Amino acid sequence: MFLIPYKSEVRLRGTPIAVPLLIVANVAIFGYQFFLAYIEGNQVAAQFLLGEMGVIPHNLIRLTSMAHWMPRPLGALATLVTYQFCHGSIFHLVGNMLFLWVFGKAVEDRMGPIRVLLFYLTCGVAAALVHVVFAFRSTTPMIGASGSIFGIMAAHMVLFPGAIIRSIFLFFIIPLQVPLPALIVIGFFFVLEVLAAYFQLMYPSGGSSAVAVLAHVGGFLAGMYCVQRFRGLFFPRYRGQREPSW
Repeated sequence: MFLIPYKSEVRLRGTPIAVPLLIVANVAIFGYQFFLAYIEGNQVAAQFLLGEMGVIPHNLIRLTSMAHWMPRPLGALATLVTYQFCHGSIFHLVGNMLFLWVFGKAVEDRMGPIRVLLFYLTCGVAAALVHVVFAFRSTTPMIGASGSIFGIMAAHMVLFPGAIIRSIFLFFIIPLQVPLPALIVIGFFFVLEVLAAYFQLMYPSGGSSAVAVLAHVGGFLAGMYCVQRFRGLFFPRYRGQREPSW
């Protein structure tokens, strides 16, 4: 059974700018990966690109110890941002971009393009740091925008808990269109990630370690915290006024 959201019913007051640009950036970088791997036939270069842009926990942990010299320390820190624009497959990319489009437009409409971009990147950095803490010995690059997007989803859930999210529910092979509140849809995905993170921690060799689910949880919690803690900063156009109903 799968739940695939495809539209948020939040009324927008403007045209999104940052979310489409983020999607274009992600698609462009994946297109470059595809070009290297399949047009030029250079799989090594494509994997090297992911290794350079992905977060490697072991490298970041080494930065905290003055006893270990490491070349290009700024490059290692930069991966906290660059990893958010890399994806391992077309399905990984399409899934993330769909969720970013569905939930990100409404969040940008309330925050504005600059603030939502900073919010997105901040959640992504927080997600990466959570992954580094729990996988500090790993030398495998972590890539993907999922942590950032879970932060966006958290913001959508906090700001528009009752907004209708139109989704396709796949019951075995039967697709059903269902309108559900954002609180239910986003809460469903968060609970799945929490359960996956629990089993990943309890049974680290159980086969689920390929997905950094703890980063997803970290991005979501960072998103919830930032929206609640800095709510006034995110709504300058409504400061001193009653926020509109959705």
